[in-house]
Amino acid sequence: MVQERERLAAEREVARKCAARTAATHFLSGLQSGVVAQLQQAGHLYDPVQREVDGVFLPWLLQDVQTRLSAVSQARTHVDELLGGVVQQLAQLVDDKRAADEAAAAAVAAAKAAEEQAAAEQRAQAEAAAQQAKRQAEEAAAAAAEEAQRKEQGEDDEDADADEQGEDEEDHQLEEDEEDV
Repeated sequence: MVQERERLAAEREVARKCAARTAATHFLSGLQSGVVAQLQQAGHLYDPVQREVDGVFLPWLLQDVQTRLSAVSQARTHVDELLGGVVQQLAQLVDDKRAADEAAAAAVAAAKAAEEQAAAEQRAQAEAAAQQAKRQAEEAAAAAAEEAQRKEQGEDDEDADADEQGEDEEDHQLEEDEEDV
């Protein structure tokens, strides 16, 4: 029985140790996570890789990104300026082309107007010449008609005319002689 008591005492001791261990584990597990979190927040416990990333790599990365963005922004500004200059030059070329086209159209219109005016003048001259030729033809026809009429009146008138001409010539001769004297 003494052995039995010793065995029962040992079992109780083991059960008590197991219960104490379970209670301590349960209590310490909640305590451990809270203490670790508090120590991390206070900065006593840290991950060296995390600290290296936060302290060195990220600032370097941000500086590099900022430098590259600044370079891209400057490049865009230069491209915008160049494109603006090109657009202005193209607009000037278009305006110059439009002005040249308008001048060419005006020159063509002026040449056409001059050509039409010259043609009108030629037509007017041709009409004037035609009217003059018509008048001359009418005059020639009238003269021919008068001549024919005279011939019809007979040769009697011709003799009378010849006598008158002879007298006119004699009178004329006398006047010249008087003037000479």
